[in-house]
Amino acid sequence: VSQSRYKDPRARQDKVDFAVSLNYIQKIVNKLSMLYTFDVEREPSSNQDLVDFYTKTLKITANMKAANELYNRMKSVLIEIYQRKDKSLAIRPIPNDRFFVWSSDSIEPNIPEVYIKIQGMGKCLKGKESVEIYTAYSETEWLKFNSKGEVIDEGENIFGILPFVYINKDKYDIKPTPAKDLLQNVIQLNSRYRDWE
Repeated sequence: VSQSRYKDPRARQDKVDFAVSLNYIQKIVNKLSMLYTFDVEREPSSNQDLVDFYTKTLKITANMKAANELYNRMKSVLIEIYQRKDKSLAIRPIPNDRFFVWSSDSIEPNIPEVYIKIQGMGKCLKGKESVEIYTAYSETEWLKFNSKGEVIDEGENIFGILPFVYINKDKYDIKPTPAKDLLQNVIQLNSRYRDWE
């Protein structure tokens, strides 16, 4: 907010407060994401010590809270179980702009068979060109490759199953459509706010 336009500090602060209040998307996401705000009460089981151990070790409450927020904001989320360098297990939620899902099943095409994570940028194997790096996982193997199609590394999937839980708001499509309506509202509100200045 321009200091020269709003000489009165109270008027300037009112404008700032109003601009902050326009971020209603975060408010909506926060209201929808009440799961895992507090520790979850789980049914006692015969393996309660094991349940307690993994709940604490994998930081289930914190990770599932983050996954719930991503799900409500982006309509889908991928929860990955992975092995750390010290061989212990961990989980992490992955936002839907950092992965792809794929299925060749004509009967249930909405159930993924392969997950492809976007790892970031790297160098081409032949040359110095920057390329995107991906890792694809199936039930039997994993494959690290770049956007040029060059295979960087590959190996056996040590879990024997897909090490992911895919949570998708769309029951019929394998990948939900982006929340364009939400984005359009934000763009419209911001442009109208600029007109008021």
